[in-house]
Amino acid sequence: MPTFYITVNDQAVATVSTEECDILTIRIDASFDREELATLDVSGGKYPVDVESTYWTWVPERPLLAGQRVAVEMREHGASSHAGKTIAELYPDDPPCTITDFTLTDAMCDEIARRPRFRDKLAFQFASSSGTRLAGKTGADEDSLALSVLWNWTDPATASVSLHSYSLADIRARNGGGERAREQMKIGGRLAFVLGDEPFALSASL
Repeated sequence: MPTFYITVNDQAVATVSTEECDILTIRIDASFDREELATLDVSGGKYPVDVESTYWTWVPERPLLAGQRVAVEMREHGASSHAGKTIAELYPDDPPCTITDFTLTDAMCDEIARRPRFRDKLAFQFASSSGTRLAGKTGADEDSLALSVLWNWTDPATASVSLHSYSLADIRARNGGGERAREQMKIGGRLAFVLGDEPFALSASL
């Protein structure tokens, strides 16, 4: 089964084998209402029909700094660098979560709107081995950006890659935001992503 190799500034952060899960997500989230520029999260789970599902995290919301380059490579096989942890293992002092309905409500949107903002723009650069090269920034009404790599067991040789920017209006409307990039990563594929406060010149390199 495929393995995902994740680095930050060419330093290995995690290697995760999909042998352990049905779904794996690698996600970078950046939002104006968070003091850190962005976070990197690597998580996934096993969801069998007849027994209890299990959710693990290999990289729990690692803060990213401006200019740090995150790279993701999909390899044909390999072992995980370390075991994923459950929520209880990551946060042993927290009481178990009893929430079962995670639907976004109008009250939640109002609370998001009231949060202080730590910046007024985000710039990004995205490149992939498929030939995609993008450099851009958030629009005037947008205040968040997310890159995701999603793998699932139904198509093990492929992962879906998407880059979206969002405004508060997008969140209230529960829509998908503004699509900046969407493509499929195959075994041997690679992408690189950099965030900053100022626009980047478009680079040809990964």
